[in-house]
Parts: sequence; structure tokens; C-alpha cells
Amino acid sequence: MATFSILRRAVALCVWDIRTEIPRLHERAPQADGVLVIDETDKISLVLEPRKEDTEYRIVIGDVALSDLVETESESRGFRVGHQLIWSEQAYFESARGLTQLRVDQQPSDSVREQWQPLFTAEVCVLPSKLSEVQYSRMADALQRLSRDLLVDLYGKSRRTHDLRYSKEGGVIRSHDDELHLIEKVLRQLAPLLHTISLRPASRVITYSIRRPYWGETRLSPSAVLWLARRGESPRSSPRPLSVLMSHKMESFDVPEHRVTRAFLSILGRRAAYCHRVAIGHTRSIQEQRKFRDIATKPGPTLYESEDIPKLRRLANAARRANQARRMAAKRSGSSWSVASIRWAMLSVSVSEVKT
Repeated sequence: MATFSILRRAVALCVWDIRTEIPRLHERAPQADGVLVIDETDKISLVLEPRKEDTEYRIVIGDVALSDLVETESESRGFRVGHQLIWSEQAYFESARGLTQLRVDQQPSDSVREQWQPLFTAEVCVLPSKLSEVQYSRMADALQRLSRDLLVDLYGKSRRTHDLRYSKEGGVIRSHDDELHLIEKVLRQLAPLLHTISLRPASRVITYSIRRPYWGETRLSPSAVLWLARRGESPRSSPRPLSVLMSHKMESFDVPEHRVTRAFLSILGRRAAYCHRVAIGHTRSIQEQRKFRDIATKPGPTLYESEDIPKLRRLANAARRANQARRMAAKRSGSSWSVASIRWAMLSVSVSEVKT
């Protein structure tokens, strides 16, 4: 039976059957749902048994070949010991995080060009122990700020310098939490403006048609006479009252200024709803990965207890704020100018009776 093994200090933590890819874990090996769990700094050795004489093998961890992780070519190819092919003990999973794929490829030794074919694939859960989540986030933010500074320095004398410096001074959304903070800030700043609109809303006069009973007390407009003629009714001989389509004028608050304001509030509401969905989805993914992160490989709190629980609290707070911002945007979009909303509602009820 062909097998592939991961060993630590000559102890086989996990042995896979290459044909079925079913793992057999050591009783003391950290695991979660049948998946081997190791620290990224653990020094492990890899063993393939049996090896074929006319076949060359390579190992790929994630999307990086082993030749890019070790110092010499001979170390990436492994050492032949009897029927085994052994890769010496090293920290092969350094800088990996979470579920990481391990793949073994093979090709004929006499092949002129690379003809690698997958032989075996497995997944290993790697716990970050060299760099914490907080330190990783700070490093990523620092690198992002540094890249913008280098870009400005690189094009410092070009004609695009003003644009680059302006973009540097402007606000940049680097996360959904930043976007949510900006949405809340904009809604707070819009509150006095919307209150001013509600006191003196802009309006316009519109003409709309409505069907009403006609007793002959007033002169019919040409459009009403034309409408009766199309129906084959005479304003003189037809019985009273006549049902006539008449034109009326009314003050309307459906003006471009109000439409733009409502559209902008609608955009803010949709973005707040999106931030809420992201927070809920992130919370769900963390809970799903708990089985791989709530494992104690050394004394002290687990990665779930030290990193994920505080993050879950922040996500719950973000979800609450996003839902609150969404409701606030919807409320102000519907009643940001109460007088206008009431009058426009009355107009909508009247127009709903129109039958053309």
C-alpha cells in the first residue's frame, strides 16, 4: 500500500493512503474533524513510501512548490532511503494560515519537459504561531500606507503629482468598518440639512387628470369634449351626471432636488445593508472555522479564545450599527421632509383614482 506521512520527531502524526486519500491520525496528534492541525513553526519531515525508481516527485504546499521554500534543489527532491523518499525535517508550513493544501506530483525521470501529474492531495490546518492576527493586520496596514508614499515619491516630478497628493490627502476606505463609519458620519451631517428641507420643501405645479361627475355647471375644456367624443357621448343629450376626465393642477413636491436626496439616502441604506451582510457572513465563517482554531497545541489560550472571540464581539457591534444605519437612512428617505411627504401622499391617493 502506497502511503504518505507527516512526521514530527520521528513520530508519524498522520499517514494517508495515497489511493483513497484517507488519513490515519496518531492518537495524540491535534486534529479537528479528521484534519491534522499543526503550528506553522513546527519542524516536520515528509515520507513517501514506496517510491518508484523511474519516477520523479515534487511537493506543492498551497500554491508554492517545495523548491521555492528550501535552500537547495536536492532538499526539494527528497532523499532516497531504501523504498522510501524522505524530505528532511523543516518548517515547511511557515507563513501558512488555516486550511492548507498539500499536493504530491509525479513525472517520469527521463521526461524532456515538465509533465507533472497529481498523485496525492490532502489538507492540513495550520495555526499561525509566529505572528498574531493583530500584528498581521497592523503590518498589512503599514505596508499599504508605505506603498502610497513610495508611489508619490516615484512620480514626484511628473504632471500627475497633484492628483497623487490629492488622493493621498483624501479619505480611503480600507475596510467595511471604515465604510460603515463614513456612512454613520454622513447620516449625522445630513440630519440638519434634511430638517431645513422639511421646513420649506421645494415644490412645483403639475397637471394631472382625474375622472369626476359633471352636471353641466361649468364649461368643458376641449380635452374633456374630445374625451367624451371618443366615447360616443354627447355633453348635451347624455343623462346627468356625466363621468368626465378633467384636468386639475396641484402642488407637487416630487422635484429633482428631492429625488437626488432620496436616491443618495437609498444608496447609503443599501451600502449599510451590505456592511451588515458582510459582518454576519464573517461571523458565520469564524464560527465554522472554530473547530480548527479552538485547539490547544501549547499552554495558554487557543487562537479562537485570544483572537476570534474579541473579533466576534466587534463584528456583532458592527452588525448592530449597520442595521441601525440602514433603518436611519430608510426613515429619513421616507420622512426627511414631513410636510412634503404628507402632501405628496395626499396627491398619490388622488392620482391613484385616475383611469385613462
